Amino acid sequence: MKRIYLVFALALLSCSVMDQALKKTSSTPEPSLLESTKQILPSPTVDESGANIVYVAPFCTILGEEDTQTEEYGNAFELSWGWKAQTEQQVFDYIEAAITKVTFNEEEITDAEQTDVYEEGGTYHVFWWKSMGVLERGKYKMTFFEKYETEIFDGWDYFGPGTDNVSTEDTCYLIVE
Repeated sequence: MKRIYLVFALALLSCSVMDQALKKTSSTPEPSLLESTKQILPSPTVDESGANIVYVAPFCTILGEEDTQTEEYGNAFELSWGWKAQTEQQVFDYIEAAITKVTFNEEEITDAEQTDVYEEGGTYHVFWWKSMGVLERGKYKMTFFEKYETEIFDGWDYFGPGTDNVSTEDTCYLIVE
């Protein structure tokens, strides 16, 4: 499972992959994937124009990385996560079966944008992202929890009820200095 997430993380955290995904499409996530709740998120503290974009993922230790990412003040942050599979249908199966909850500083992200499913390098991808803007200095907590309504297969492993991967969760931190 770590191999799958490591491959997934490399694609997810790659700025070029995310930039390409964002250029291909932007649409709103399916309501069944993200529950609707009112949220209050940190506001950008400076003008974002010209700021470097830094992608942060709400999971890290499941990928074998440290639980804390430290970045400089003045960057614009994009919270992003996604899924990849060997076939387009496997990604659509994931979209239908996954129940995902992502939080940033205890507030659930319910208005993330979603890319269309697209093929790159022989695999199929879908990503979600939320612009967090330029954040104040401090420590931010990100959580990721996902479970699956039905069993699915991504071409490498099975997920959902009756599998070794019933759910996935992680807690990570972003420090802005």
